[in-house]
Amino acid sequence: MAKRFRLGKPELAEELAVLSRQKTAPRDQQRLTAVRMAMSGQFTLGQIAAASGRARSAVGEWMRVVRTEGLVALLGRHQGRGRKSALGVKALKELRKGLARGRWARLGDIRQWLAQRHGVHMGEGGVAYHVGKRGGVRRVPRRAHQRRRHQESEQFKRALARRLWCLKLPRERPVRVWFADEHRYGLIAHQRRHWGLRRCRTHAAYRTRYEWGYLATALEGGGAGRAVQVFFDGVSQEVTRVFYEQVRAVEPDAHHVIIADQAGFHLPPGHALLPPGVTVVPLPPYSPELNPAEHVGQLLRTATANRVFGNLAEMERVIEKEMAPLWTDAARVRSLVGDNAVHTQVNASSKNRTSFFQLRVVLGRDGIPASPEDASG
Repeated sequence: MAKRFRLGKPELAEELAVLSRQKTAPRDQQRLTAVRMAMSGQFTLGQIAAASGRARSAVGEWMRVVRTEGLVALLGRHQGRGRKSALGVKALKELRKGLARGRWARLGDIRQWLAQRHGVHMGEGGVAYHVGKRGGVRRVPRRAHQRRRHQESEQFKRALARRLWCLKLPRERPVRVWFADEHRYGLIAHQRRHWGLRRCRTHAAYRTRYEWGYLATALEGGGAGRAVQVFFDGVSQEVTRVFYEQVRAVEPDAHHVIIADQAGFHLPPGHALLPPGVTVVPLPPYSPELNPAEHVGQLLRTATANRVFGNLAEMERVIEKEMAPLWTDAARVRSLVGDNAVHTQVNASSKNRTSFFQLRVVLGRDGIPASPEDASG
C-alpha cells in the first residue's frame, strides 16, 4: 500500500485559509487544494495528483516549493518550466493559414519556408511537432482549376440568398430553384477500379470509337426534390433553350431559377433565347464544387465504366437504368443536392413581402440571411 503523504507545516494553516478566500483563479485554487490535502496527511501523493489533474512529479515539486519558499511562492510560480517555443506568434499564425490552404506537400517544404521566411532552423521532427500542434494532417486535395477565383466562389456561397432575393421575382407565382449541368458520354471505353483478387491481374475491355452524346440534368433544390434529364446529340444555345423549356414544363405556373456554370453554350442572364418564366443565375468560373448536379456525372461514369457498347442507344439504355431512381425518388435527389452543401426553401405563394419569398440557404458553415430583411441588409 502506498504511503500517505504528509506535508507538515501546520503554521501555514491560517495563511492557507486566507489565500483560499482571496484567490479565485482556477489555477490558484488547484494548487491550494493540493496543499490542503497534503497537510491533512490522509492521502498519497498519487491521490493528490489525481485530484489536481496534474502529474505526480508536478505535485511533488509544488510541495517542495511550499516547504522551502512558502505558499505565496507556490502561487507565483510559473506553470511550466519548458523552453520557449522557437516559433513566434507571427510564424505560428502563418503556419496555420498555410496548412488551411494546403500550401505545402512535404515537411521539408515547411522546414525550408520557416528558414527563409522567419529565420527558424529546425529538423523535420520539430516541424512535424508544430504542424501536429496546429492540427495539420496529410489530406488528399480536391482538384481545382488554376484559374479558379477562390474569393469569388466564397462570396457566391455567402451571398446566394441575397442574390436570389434581389432578382425581384413575381410575387403571385411560386418559385422553383434548379441546379443544371451537362455530362458527356461516348463509345470510347474508360476504365475505373473494380473488385479483384490480390496478386491477380484483371482486365477491362477497351475500344476507341469517336461517337458521343450529352445528358442534360437539372436537380431541384428544396421543394419536391424533382429531377429533369434529357439526352441530346450535341450542345448549343438552342439546345440549352430546349432543355430549359423542359424544366419549365415540370410546373408551368411557377417561375424557375436555374443555377448553372458559364459554359459558352449556356444562356446568360437576360438572353433573348431564355424561355418566359425562367431566370438564370451563373456560377463563378471554374467552380464545379458549387453545383450539386456535377454528382450526376459520377453516377454516369460508374454505370458505363469497363464496358464496351455497340452503339449510343445501347449505352443510353444503361444510363437510363442508372438514372431512373432520380425520376421517382425525391430523397435520392435531395441526397445529391445535400443539406450540408446546398439547401433551399422557397415559398412564393403569398403577396405579403415578408413571406412571399422566404428563403434559407445553407452552404457549409457560412451564415446566410434567413429572411428578406436580413438579405437586403
